[in-house]
Amino acid sequence: MDFYRDNPAQPFFTVTPANIPAGTQWVFNHPFFLILNLAVGGGFPGPPNASTPNPALVLVDWVRVYSGSGGGGSLNGTHTLTPQHATSKRMDLSGAQTFNGNKVQIWSANGTAAQNWVFSNSGVTPAGNYNIASSLGAWCLDVAGAGTANGTKVQIWQCNGTNAQSWRAVPSGNAYELRPANAPNSCLDVTGVSTTDGTQLQIWTCGGGANQRWGIN
Repeated sequence: MDFYRDNPAQPFFTVTPANIPAGTQWVFNHPFFLILNLAVGGGFPGPPNASTPNPALVLVDWVRVYSGSGGGGSLNGTHTLTPQHATSKRMDLSGAQTFNGNKVQIWSANGTAAQNWVFSNSGVTPAGNYNIASSLGAWCLDVAGAGTANGTKVQIWQCNGTNAQSWRAVPSGNAYELRPANAPNSCLDVTGVSTTDGTQLQIWTCGGGANQRWGIN
C-alpha cells in the first residue's frame, strides 16, 4: 500500500507484506474503511509537550483511495510498454536476444516480439506484483544484481522468482509506474529522459516524471 500526502505522484509512505515486522499478519487483502482523526501522543511523533498546539485543528481538503492493478489480474497477458515522455518508443529487448544480462532499452515502435512483454502475477511475491517476461521465453525483467541504488541497470535474466524480478504496477494518471520489490520506492526509468533508440533502462527514485510512467497496451 502506498500513502500519499499532497502529491499523488510521490508516495509519502509505502508498506508491503515483505516489510511488516516478523510474526505479524498482513490484514489488508479485504475491504476496509478509513478513520480520520487528530491523535495526540503515541510512538509517532511522541508524547505532547509544551510546544504542542492546544487547541489544535486538522483540515482535510480531500481523501482519495486508489485501486491498484495488483491482485485482480487485470494486467495479466501480453503487452507493449510505452514511455510517456516518448510515445513513439517502446520497451525493447536489445537485438531480440535472450541471454542473462541482455539490456532492456527503448526503441522505436516496430511491432516485433522484442517489444512484447508478458505480465503474470501467478505465485509472485509480494502478492499482487507481476513478473514481466519477454515474449521470447522465460526471461524476466530484472534489476541487475538486485541493486537498490539510483542508476542500477535493468536487464533480462532467467526468471527466478526473486524480488529483483517482482514488479508492482502503480496507476499514475492514464499510465503506470513500475516499482521493483527489492527497491519499492524506485521506478523503472528511462535514463536521462532520453528519447534515443538504444537507451538502457534503469531504476531511479520515483519522482512522477513522464520517463517513469509507462502506457501498458
